[in-house]
Amino acid sequence: MNDSEIKVLEADFNEAYIKHQKIEKDTWTYRVGSSIALPLIIISVIFDAEFYGFIGTFGVLLLHGIGGFFIIFGIGSFLPGYKRDRDYLAGVMIEKKQKYNNAEKSIT
Repeated sequence: MNDSEIKVLEADFNEAYIKHQKIEKDTWTYRVGSSIALPLIIISVIFDAEFYGFIGTFGVLLLHGIGGFFIIFGIGSFLPGYKRDRDYLAGVMIEKKQKYNNAEKSIT
């Protein structure tokens, strides 16, 4: 293999790595956001009048809307299809890394 082919393999690996890291970061954000939002929503439902007096109708609407978004996507991140896609992208990344490493070894 020549140097240009190795650069192409390196670019492919970097692209796969960036995709994988983005999905992992998003998954972490959804799960942490949902674990924070669920108690806040429960507390705001229990102390309804105090929350409306403190942050107003629009604030409660934002709290429930954003919290619901995180909860729905957090639950979705535990579904088998999401995990399968995440594992597939991790496998693609590992495969591209192995191709890149083998190409580097063949040159040296």
